[in-house]
Amino acid sequence: MSDSAVDQGLRSFHWTDSRTSTRAILCRGLHRPFVRGPIPLKWMRATYPLGGKATCLALEIWFLVGVTRNTTVQLNLSSMKKHEMSRSAASRALGRLRRAGLIEVQFRPGARSTVTVIV
Repeated sequence: MSDSAVDQGLRSFHWTDSRTSTRAILCRGLHRPFVRGPIPLKWMRATYPLGGKATCLALEIWFLVGVTRNTTVQLNLSSMKKHEMSRSAASRALGRLRRAGLIEVQFRPGARSTVTVIV
């Protein structure tokens, strides 16, 4: 975390409680998304030989798992454009993850894919 980001976060925090930890102070002002863990290391390492896009998609799936707190999530492949991944590349990566036995996928035409993480 850069010093300017820390300064910006601290400026937006209102100092009212001296018992608040430094970490809580820094996190409260920044609101950055994060991947909730734990992610099984064996599961994550299984994505490495599948290619970079598959690993990126795996992290996005785990992000959604953390947000929903459910191992079954709805994945919109078109939304992967914000991560520099085309819909077709995301679809291929999803297929690689499925063939590797890391996820189960239910495809529905015109709707989001339902992805279940196999832990």
